[in-house]
Amino acid sequence: MDSIYHAETVLGFIESRMKSAEGHRFRGENQRLAKAASCQPSYLSQVLQGNKLLTPDQAAGMAVYWRLDPDETEFFLLLLQYERSATSVLKKHIKERIVKIVERKTRLNERLLLPEEKMTELERAQYCTDWIFGSVHMALSIPEFRTVTKIAERLGIRAAVVEDVAEALVSLNLAERKKVGLETYYNTSHRQVHIPISSPFCVSNHRNFRLLALNKLAATGPNELHYTAIHAMAKSDIPRIREVLIAAIEETRKIVAPSPEEDLVCVVMDVFSP
Repeated sequence: MDSIYHAETVLGFIESRMKSAEGHRFRGENQRLAKAASCQPSYLSQVLQGNKLLTPDQAAGMAVYWRLDPDETEFFLLLLQYERSATSVLKKHIKERIVKIVERKTRLNERLLLPEEKMTELERAQYCTDWIFGSVHMALSIPEFRTVTKIAERLGIRAAVVEDVAEALVSLNLAERKKVGLETYYNTSHRQVHIPISSPFCVSNHRNFRLLALNKLAATGPNELHYTAIHAMAKSDIPRIREVLIAAIEETRKIVAPSPEEDLVCVVMDVFSP
């Protein structure tokens, strides 16, 4: 089922919801939906044929039936208000509100509830120097890789480089240092990192790990995946592809959250028009 934020019309969204019911409760769906909207099935049929418009009360009843959250309900009612408005001035005002909601809801940090860390741009610039910073940072969360030597062996880079990065992470309050005898151990701190799209270093962060992915193409392991495709398709279907991949990101995060730290993995994802 497509996200409501991809709906362009009230009728289009209703049809999408009814199609999603097909196969398990489609039989009698018209009657159930009419009951939720407090209208006659014959009136709902007129709506589905494009001959009638819902009232706000009827739309609100449908939103409850579909269990839309408050933001989704507001968006659905705005779509209806746009279609029912009679003047171009009001339509323009409502359209601007709809566009703002869509833009907000399709931002990854909003969708995935990513942390908004209070990092300075100078700190972000240092963190996004290359892929090594992020990789060493994550490696420190793995019990097996909390020494310079172990991380250097795992990442295939010089120990001196790892030590410099680990100390830089400590200075950024992203890691903690502990001395046990002659050995120095590092661990991640509670401070999290998110490089927002508004940061000038967001592009650097994306570029760093895509260059690393290119370097890995020549030696792909059994658990690794590289996929590239270019398609010619309808403009209206491009947001649907984006939605599928965002849903995959959400599922990935659900797997990662409870997973014990044993090894490093990098996930990169892109959808764009050449």
